[in-house]
Amino acid sequence: MSLKTSCPNASCETASVNRRFCLLLSIWIVLVIQPSIMASKDERSQNTETSQPEPNVRHKRLERIMAESLLAETNALRSRERLPPLVVKQALNDVAYMHSSNMCTAGELKHESDKYPVGWRTFWERMERIGCRSGGENLAYRTYTGKPTDWSRKVLTGWLNSPQHRKNLLDPTYRYTGIGVFLCRNGVAFATQVFSSQGTFAQAFVDQLE
Repeated sequence: MSLKTSCPNASCETASVNRRFCLLLSIWIVLVIQPSIMASKDERSQNTETSQPEPNVRHKRLERIMAESLLAETNALRSRERLPPLVVKQALNDVAYMHSSNMCTAGELKHESDKYPVGWRTFWERMERIGCRSGGENLAYRTYTGKPTDWSRKVLTGWLNSPQHRKNLLDPTYRYTGIGVFLCRNGVAFATQVFSSQGTFAQAFVDQLE
């Protein structure tokens, strides 16, 4: 048995027009609107990705903030003792940072070690790289807990409790300094602060970094 339906011409024509309209609308959505939405999503995704710095970049920025905080603590201490502030020299910063990096790699807090690269194993080897013939050095390491100012304050407090470290911090003959903080993967940050009364250094130091 078959069932056959019929409709008035006007109703059938209207239904046919509606079907054509719906079909055209669907095609327009697929061809025009959907690619636009997908492109917008891709753009937002790209913006999110590019706005997030790489881990290494974040570490470098944090290390710089920690070093600057330690410098501020040092000069605040010297000011209380009526001593002139220490002036930062980039060559000293480079020496200090390289030594902090080497200590992290070796996993030890030492002024001298055979575990460090050749030419960086002793304090005077490092200073000779920049033509420096006088100076001192303070070392420390502490776990970084998320606040650079707290970290630097605790490092300075530790140094002040040691006569030799305190002497370097408050030596009136020292006028220049360099600070290098290296944050290891395990969250421990090594700090090196070097001091000097000499104000001029070799310019070829950057080329000697290995």
